[in-house]
Amino acid sequence: MKTIKNCCFILLFLLLITSIYKDLELSTPSTLQYAASETIKNNTNVIKVKIERGDTVLSIVEKFNQFDEEQINIQKVMTDFKKANPHVDPYHLKPNKYYFFPLYKHN
Repeated sequence: MKTIKNCCFILLFLLLITSIYKDLELSTPSTLQYAASETIKNNTNVIKVKIERGDTVLSIVEKFNQFDEEQINIQKVMTDFKKANPHVDPYHLKPNKYYFFPLYKHN
């Protein structure tokens, strides 16, 4: 009986460690795959990006534009994303699909 308890504890411990590892692995930023050229779509400079699970419009725009938190105008980012992708819900992006994301010039 003691052996069965020990085996159960070891199994639970291994499952816990595996779960923590997977959780940390999925939460690390993915390497973005993007098209080589920037384009202009609806008078907005955009870049075509293939997104991975967990990516959001804001996280991708932040990576390509490198601005501070105070500089981000979320409403403008969402409006520009919708202009570049008229039939896409920015809150429900699909992994392994390409979308256009706005690029902003820095002063």
